[in-house]
This record gives sequence, C-alpha cells and structure tokens, in this order.
Amino acid sequence: MKAFIACVILSAGLILAGNEKENLIQNHNFRNGFQSYFRNDKGQMFFAGNDVLQVKGVSGIENAKLSNKLKLKPEALRGKKFLLSFDAKAEKLSGNVMIAIREWEENGKTIAYHAVTFNKWSWHDWKTFKKEFILSSKAVHAGMYLTTSYLNSGDSFLVRNLSLIQE
Repeated sequence: MKAFIACVILSAGLILAGNEKENLIQNHNFRNGFQSYFRNDKGQMFFAGNDVLQVKGVSGIENAKLSNKLKLKPEALRGKKFLLSFDAKAEKLSGNVMIAIREWEENGKTIAYHAVTFNKWSWHDWKTFKKEFILSSKAVHAGMYLTTSYLNSGDSFLVRNLSLIQE
C-alpha cells in the first residue's frame, strides 16, 4: 500500500512538473549577471544579483536600455497568446521605467510594444504585474526591453521573477 501511495504521489508530481511552461527569457533571474543574455547600453545603471535586477538613476544619463532578444521562432508562435509577468518595486522614481515585449517585422519596423510603464506615482512595495498579448501574424523577431527615461541619482527600481510564457 505504501508503495502504491508513493507511486501515485510521484506520478502526480511528474504530471505537474510536465505542465510547467518554459520561460522564454534567458537568465530571467539575473543570476548570471548580464553576460551575453542581455544587451546593456548604460552599464552603470543596471545591477544584477540575488535574483533581482536593480535600476539606479545616474545624473546626466537621460535614457538607457537593457534588452534581451528572445529565443523563439515567431513563425511557429504567430497568433499565440503570451503572458509577461514580473514583480516590481519603485523605491524612488523621478522619471519613467518601462518593461515591454517588442515585436518587429523583417525590415526592422516595430509592430507593437506590449508594455507596463512606471513613474514617480508608482507604489513603493513589491507588486506583481501581468500583461497578456497575442504575437502578431507579421512578427519575425521579438525582444524584452527595460527602458528608462530621465532618472535622477537616488532613483531606484527593482525587478524580480521575470517571466514570459506561451499560454
């Protein structure tokens, strides 16, 4: 009987584990820093560690971008539904922070940004954000972008549990 119960529990665990969907964002927990996973155009603003990405404002830098080209095959995923989710905390913001999935056509023209934007009126505690979208039938590439605009020194924004899954 104990062996039967153990088999049932093991089978249920394997079924549940098999249903877990793949996170399409590489190094989503930032444990490997940025390495080749993320393109960082203003290194002094983005810091990774302890499963958290921190964005710090730097005087004199008006705009910055951290990007990650997604390893997906749009031709197989066009018209499919996706869910972008993450936890964020705005410790202090004087400008804006945007987290988005960008889709673009073969010629490089942007089709859409599926974005969540934060500003100085955002909360100061951890909060979970979710954004559902359908990948365009014209998309040939997609990427994750974290952009900043007009942050001052002393500004701080945190992100953790970054995830993009196909639903």
